[in-house]
Amino acid sequence: MQNNMKERLKKAKNRIDSKPSHSTSFNFDVIKGDTGVREVEIEKLISAPAQWNFYKPLPDNKMTELIDSILSKGLLTPIVVWEKENDQYMILAGHNRVQAYEMLYLSTKDNQFLKINAVIKKLDEIDEIEAREIIIDTNWVQRQLSDIEKSMSINLKYGILMNSKKGYDGSGRVRDIISKEYNISGRQVDNYRRLNNLIKTLKDMINNNTLKATYALKLVSYDEDMQHYIYHNFKDKFIRKYMKNLKPSMTKDEITEVFKDDEDPLIELKFKVPTHLKDLINQKVKEILENNK
Repeated sequence: MQNNMKERLKKAKNRIDSKPSHSTSFNFDVIKGDTGVREVEIEKLISAPAQWNFYKPLPDNKMTELIDSILSKGLLTPIVVWEKENDQYMILAGHNRVQAYEMLYLSTKDNQFLKINAVIKKLDEIDEIEAREIIIDTNWVQRQLSDIEKSMSINLKYGILMNSKKGYDGSGRVRDIISKEYNISGRQVDNYRRLNNLIKTLKDMINNNTLKATYALKLVSYDEDMQHYIYHNFKDKFIRKYMKNLKPSMTKDEITEVFKDDEDPLIELKFKVPTHLKDLINQKVKEILENNK
């Protein structure tokens, strides 16, 4: 955890003491039509299964911003929970907000952080499919997702709609629904779905920002064996110079040829320069050669 978060948490109690309680501050930007909001004890909350909530937790700097926002403005949006047996509630939206409350209580011992505002879905109000859809939809709206998280979200959303009882039929119809709900084009829906066909190592490269999604789309046309071959042999060459020449029907030999370096013929240059500029010109020439490898 970053030092600035530790420092802010240390100061949290003093800051809270000087502010009025914000325990009733919230809005309904995401959850519409629900009015059953009440405080729920943090200790009664359980996390959704990892396979449902596959989204990365907030990085430290974003968690710091969330904590700061709660301290200064209160909880702006209630979490969403699903009532379960034994007086427990599964978190469908708001895992990071709950973590922020837990951290604030540990730091301040202020009892206002032992409860949190929540929209409560009754036990028999929704089923597991609808619960998963809430997780997907709220994360899409509230979070800045990676391309792979968007891909996973859209593929799960697609499956939910295709198998739901809402009467959706036909792949084009579902594609249009997702496009409208997520405010993206139909082409983007298709592209995000295609990214799910990448092998894990290529997905990891996208998450680590070492492979652009636009280039990754060039690789989804190949089967897993070919993707593994390309990754192990050419992962350091995923740049436009090479990727622009890839075609879906290429054989292994043709792909290897695409990534082959064409060496420019070398020529020798001779010219005279002032003595005091010798080192500077040598350095500039080295930089030019390095940047154009």
